Amino acid sequence: MDKNVFESSNARDMTSKQLASEFIWTTTFERLFSKRNHIILGARGTGKTAFAKMLAFDGLSQYQDERARAIISKKSFIATFVPFKPEFLAKLQSIQEDPQQSDFFFIWGVNLSSCSRFINIIKHCIERYSKSSVDSVIHERNISLKLGDLWLGERYESLDKLNSSLSALEFEKNFCFNKASLGFPLDKHDLEIGRKFHTDLFSPIKMGIEILKQELGFSDQTTWAICLDEAEVLTEGQWKLINTQLRTYTEVVFKITTMPYKHKTLKTNIDENLNAKHDFDYLYLDRLGTIDKSQKDADKIILEFAEKLFDKKVAGSKLSDTGITLKYLLGKSDLTDNSAEVMPNKKIMYYINRYCNPSTIERATRLYKNNPTGKSFSDEIERKVRPLLVLKDYFESTTGQAYAAPKIFSGYDVAIKCCDGNPRKLINLFNRFITSQNNSSSFAPLEKGRQGRIIKSFSISEIDSIRAEENGSNAAIFLTQVGNYFKGSLHNEKIGTEINMSFEFDLTDKVIWDAVRISVDLGLLIPHITTADGDDNMPIMSGRFHLSGSISPQFFLPPRRGGVLKLSTIQKRISNSSIRTVGTNPIDQIEMFDE
Repeated sequence: MDKNVFESSNARDMTSKQLASEFIWTTTFERLFSKRNHIILGARGTGKTAFAKMLAFDGLSQYQDERARAIISKKSFIATFVPFKPEFLAKLQSIQEDPQQSDFFFIWGVNLSSCSRFINIIKHCIERYSKSSVDSVIHERNISLKLGDLWLGERYESLDKLNSSLSALEFEKNFCFNKASLGFPLDKHDLEIGRKFHTDLFSPIKMGIEILKQELGFSDQTTWAICLDEAEVLTEGQWKLINTQLRTYTEVVFKITTMPYKHKTLKTNIDENLNAKHDFDYLYLDRLGTIDKSQKDADKIILEFAEKLFDKKVAGSKLSDTGITLKYLLGKSDLTDNSAEVMPNKKIMYYINRYCNPSTIERATRLYKNNPTGKSFSDEIERKVRPLLVLKDYFESTTGQAYAAPKIFSGYDVAIKCCDGNPRKLINLFNRFITSQNNSSSFAPLEKGRQGRIIKSFSISEIDSIRAEENGSNAAIFLTQVGNYFKGSLHNEKIGTEINMSFEFDLTDKVIWDAVRISVDLGLLIPHITTADGDDNMPIMSGRFHLSGSISPQFFLPPRRGGVLKLSTIQKRISNSSIRTVGTNPIDQIEMFDE
């Protein structure tokens, strides 16, 4: 049985054909097919690279979907995927003492890389839009001759030979980069290598686009795009070079992916800075871009996405013969689907009196006496408080094995909500579920306790992973202390119909803000942004945030946004040791907040 189908979760490692077979079209993705520049913001694992690769013509042309086929047929959008190479940029970091030379090499490297990637797009366009095989050969020869002369000053009659020469040129130029990074002076020969790429940024690929347009007869209605991936690795100076393109060039649009707090500047190399909404739009991917939706609508979109993702991963693998589905594997959740069975209406007042605060008890008693099955009691009390009561009662009665493997965190609904619609987290969790099965020939529904153990282990690993990042230890401590505060508030105190699980940043401490920023970039905190277009920018030293669903289970918190509390208030209360130490490991006893 193929149990490794969920081990691959990074679009960077997938071929365009493989990605096209597993990609899920969303309304957020569809917004990118426009003549607008976009900076695509998303935490790690939200699918930024998948978006950039699927926007590119070689990915889109292999996607079996009517919307994609319509775009291809109408020649309305042609994009090239260009990832930034961390190893190349690392070399440039070593020659930062000479910013002018560093920029000089950066432009050269990006120009060559974008042209090399564009050759693959040319091949797919020729294959798709040539009227016959003879025309295909003629088009390739004509384009190769023109591009060879334009980029290298030589004659090439095939795109493969042209591409091979570009690869050889890159190898030779890398030797020059190495010399410069080691402090050796460059001679005239070094600077002459690939001299035609020592020009304005993206000028060579833009000229290549013009040649392709003329050869294949594209109209002016076609949108030409360059998809720049992993821009979080850029320095502020390199961002200025990219921003200048967004500010000044209109013939080609840019779709740039980066982490939420990694668009490091709006400055350009001209007098005017970038203007969000005028020069470009932000597009925010976290929670599948549903941040402008109601909680109910967002949950529905995320649940449907997760099920499609599971089915697409299974399809075409040996697992498809098992007939396995996500709902069959995980079943219903006691926390959401079965909460009325776990805590029936006739017993709910007992638990309200046991766990709720006086004002909630008084209001619930009045509405219940008036009509225990009425809409008012259901909407104002029962629907809001029942899942919290189920969780509080489970936690209070849980010890030992049941604490380590909390079956309350199980079921299709809860498992998906714990991933916030993050594709990589979903695939990671799916893989844990699949590989936990012992039977080599068939699948059975996973027992709730085993699911709970897997979900809690997954949750703990989420915070553990952040420790490896730069300044990640502070972020891990911050998340643990805030999580334990909310945990103590839910499980040690009487509750109302809403619990606080979000905070508003109202401090001036830049160390704590840095912990928040890192946590958002890695998808462990979710900012409360009101529009999927990201408004003007991400909040800086301000804003509201809630714990991601992926880290909620380790604190025995439901995967939801909840009410909002000022971070300064949490800071004042966190000195209460009875709250700080609930379920806290010794390593996390370090104080993030100065008391």
